[in-house]
Amino acid sequence: MILWGIVAFVYLLVFRTERRMFGLLYGAYYLIYLIFETACFYMNEKRQVRQSK
Repeated sequence: MILWGIVAFVYLLVFRTERRMFGLLYGAYYLIYLIFETACFYMNEKRQVRQSK
């Protein structure tokens, strides 16, 4: 996550994009990624509990 933040900061400096729009898109991407990652972990944990019974 820290590496991705550094890459995003360098991108802002090099290409001089609009910071507000970039921040909104970055935040939206992160939230979508977080939702899918949480769902995958939840399904894996649920599967492991069923298999251990």
